[in-house]
Amino acid sequence: MYGKLSPGGFWSRVAVSVIALLTVALCVVRGLAAAGVTGTHGTFTVKECESHHSRTASYSGRSESGCTGSFRGDDSSLVDKAFLPTEIHYGAGTRLSAQSNQDSILLALLSSDYVLAGGSEAAGDFSGAFLALLIAAPALLYGFLTGGTRGTFREKREAWRAVKGTRTHTAVVSTAAVALFGVVVVGPVLGLVLTR
Repeated sequence: MYGKLSPGGFWSRVAVSVIALLTVALCVVRGLAAAGVTGTHGTFTVKECESHHSRTASYSGRSESGCTGSFRGDDSSLVDKAFLPTEIHYGAGTRLSAQSNQDSILLALLSSDYVLAGGSEAAGDFSGAFLALLIAAPALLYGFLTGGTRGTFREKREAWRAVKGTRTHTAVVSTAAVALFGVVVVGPVLGLVLTR
């Protein structure tokens, strides 16, 4: 039987669901670009690497690490000054395999126009999509099936123990297991299989 949801509880679950879905969508779009399924493949030549205040970082008030430089598409149709988000600081003149995402509205709004290309990059993005599901889906499913539990951590732990052995427990644990399998197996396999 489904638990009762207060109006505040309903809207908080909607907000968490929207954030989780946007995170999944961003990771999948980045993964497809890194794998070479979308966008234009080319070479990014590093000018310098440092913390950078990007348009998306300015909304959160924090800097983003990455490198500035130039991007040249493999077919030379696209030559552009570019910013490539990366945690690694490469030396000036380093040439990196990259993918332009300028045709992706979602990435243009939420991320950089460029991503590093390759199977490991794509695998990380696809695994990130499953990680977002692993974090959000079991909690949302539990809240939907039980109405959620307010109170202290101890009260929440006791409520979780109370559903042990029920279909609710099985559904929540199964959802978490499927998402974890996605993080560990499906994400890396997709990254390697889809990379061109």
